[in-house]
Amino acid sequence: MRSTESRVEFPILEKLTLQLYDPLPVHTTLFLGSLPALTDFTLQCSYVSIPSTLDFIWAQLPGTRVCLQMFSRMTNAQLTSVHTVVSDLSLRCHDSEQRAMHTLLDALTAPCLKKFSITGSFFISRLIAFFDRSSCALTHLNIDHHNNTYDTDLLTLLGTPHACDIVDLGVSLRSLSMPRKLADALATRDIIPNLCTLALKCSHGINGSVDSLLKIYAGRRPVLQSLWLSRASLSQDVEQALKSAGLEVVTFTY
Repeated sequence: MRSTESRVEFPILEKLTLQLYDPLPVHTTLFLGSLPALTDFTLQCSYVSIPSTLDFIWAQLPGTRVCLQMFSRMTNAQLTSVHTVVSDLSLRCHDSEQRAMHTLLDALTAPCLKKFSITGSFFISRLIAFFDRSSCALTHLNIDHHNNTYDTDLLTLLGTPHACDIVDLGVSLRSLSMPRKLADALATRDIIPNLCTLALKCSHGINGSVDSLLKIYAGRRPVLQSLWLSRASLSQDVEQALKSAGLEVVTFTY
């Protein structure tokens, strides 16, 4: 986007996507400040542009869903601690950008955070530290973690006070079947007791986990209302078995 010194207002603009390769021009912040109706803001940026950009976003867009997508390899740019009032935040980076993701998580404090989505390569322990520092109470959590062995750390996260109010949970499964520990934990309401919607994104298929899914539903009914499963991983027989048990099954492309 070409910056301008004049103040241009878009009073009804609700959704905006910016792509930045360099630090945010000062006049662009004036433009962002003239969007009173903005509810969905996606920033695709190289890591070098982050330090000069985040302070404004966190402070000025409290009612906006913020999606931050990082690309290109990390430089030596440093982030200072940032306190944000954003309540809906999505972070995404390539697998090679684990260091950038960790640096960003370590810099943020988000006490108002309710909806959070993260995609890429990262340690869940860094995510837990971010939630602990923020003292946030999540209602929606989506974790697309590009590692295979992380179910123990995930269970630790789901057992924290920050997860008690979650009603919508999305988890990626990289193994050939649903991890036993995860299935057993989700089959009781000892963790995330108010869960209404569970989304499982499977790259290798979920058909071998039908018994685990039925067990989860049996242990959480009637609170758990719908199960979202990736279409490519689900056979018609398994889908019918789940629906016959009374569970709403929604398929999606992953």
